[in-house]
Amino acid sequence: MKVIKQGQLPEDQTHHETCGHCKSELEFKHSEVQWSHDPRDGALWFVICPVCSKHVWGSRK
Repeated sequence: MKVIKQGQLPEDQTHHETCGHCKSELEFKHSEVQWSHDPRDGALWFVICPVCSKHVWGSRK
């Protein structure tokens, strides 16, 4: 088999977000997020900001 264009495993994808509290710019792997289910909004993910320890939230896109 020949790989025409190499992709990236979902757990290795990187994300960039800004903490809403301390405005730190964060980069993290998809495998580092934690998931929370909200019946109204569906699946939400979050990471803990290493600077201020606040939750940085996102949603499945």
